[in-house]
Amino acid sequence: MHRGFPVVASMGFVACGADASIAPTWHGEVAPIVAVHCASCHAPGGVGPSFTDPEDAARWAPAMAAAVEAGTMPPWLAVPMDDCAPPWSFAEDPRLDPATIAVLSAWADAGAPLGDPSEAAALPASEAPDSLEPDLVLGAGLEIPSDGQDAVVCRDLGVLSEASTWMLGAQVVARAPAVTHHAVVTRSATPGPSTWTPCAGFVADADPILFWAPGTGPLRVPDGSGVALSANEHVILQVHLHPLGVPGPYLAPEVHLDLTSVQPAKAASLWMVGDARDAGEGLLPGASDDGEPVFRVPAGAVDHAEEMVVTLPDRPDVLLWGVGHHMHRFGSSMASWWTQAGQTTCLLATPSWSMDWHRLYQPEAPSPIRLTAGDTLRLRCRYNNDLSHPGAAQAYAEAGVDGPIDVGLGTGPVDEMCLALLGLVEP
Repeated sequence: MHRGFPVVASMGFVACGADASIAPTWHGEVAPIVAVHCASCHAPGGVGPSFTDPEDAARWAPAMAAAVEAGTMPPWLAVPMDDCAPPWSFAEDPRLDPATIAVLSAWADAGAPLGDPSEAAALPASEAPDSLEPDLVLGAGLEIPSDGQDAVVCRDLGVLSEASTWMLGAQVVARAPAVTHHAVVTRSATPGPSTWTPCAGFVADADPILFWAPGTGPLRVPDGSGVALSANEHVILQVHLHPLGVPGPYLAPEVHLDLTSVQPAKAASLWMVGDARDAGEGLLPGASDDGEPVFRVPAGAVDHAEEMVVTLPDRPDVLLWGVGHHMHRFGSSMASWWTQAGQTTCLLATPSWSMDWHRLYQPEAPSPIRLTAGDTLRLRCRYNNDLSHPGAAQAYAEAGVDGPIDVGLGTGPVDEMCLALLGLVEP
């Protein structure tokens, strides 16, 4: 269900043991599933192949079935691990239930029969993300030059406001969705590049506003709260282009912001923690250390772990409304734990990390998650710095570097990060 899967012609083929007369058909059972769970991305001009034409969808049936069986589609990284299972679910979980997966698998096994279009089931509305009604749109009409190769580029989109304001919501709207794989929006007191410039990770001294990937809806802070924005802060957009060899230029995504000049009753914030370089910053001893702890992913290392513990500063209590992870392409899995008064709880587990699908997850906890001064957060990031790892191979190829080489912390294409993004709000 995404570009990485090969096109496999399946029409007319019936798997051994499959009974096409009782198998699911496109017009009967499959089209309604695709309409609800896939069509918001897999449509003409969207991300990946389009599934709106029955015969095109049938050609992709084996890849569709393999993706949903493996859990890689619809994209959702928040999956419990053996040693880190959050005691809550997360909002907007798009994963398919076993019965739905079984229908797609049976359809593919039977050769993807189309069925009778005269008996087509009614198509329900797609679960497309809702839209923000923006007060400010940045980046409209901008084009990104492209030679047709994958690239991660950044540009300053301008200032938020000449006066202090508060953000209630943010959204990325891709104007060339077929080639826009993911984006990061940050804000900074200092200007960013005035033209599209290669980049990776966050721009130095920038604070996050939004992680975006195809299929995700707008970020909305809790009711009655807002994120304080300073006058003349710059918005910097990072875009990953995936043009599959087709040169551009391509229309850049737009950044839509819901703003207010009236101070909300509660202050919300987005806080990044992690990236500890040494023991003084909370880095724990690791397998690659030679003496004092140092963040280093050795060349050729597989399943290499870096762990760190961060103590929350002495500040008033806050409530957690969102949590996310951030690593680069060498990352393979990440987990974060929260310890309060000797009690440790898993916050978030992302066992199959992909930089292309990172986002902020909103816990659906039975009671508010209150963080207090002195609480600790432990982060464990695992990396594969071996060319057999697709992410590592892509990072070296995009940087034009013959790898593998030792990887440290940084914002470059062959650097790494180990960060948790926390959405916080006053009680």
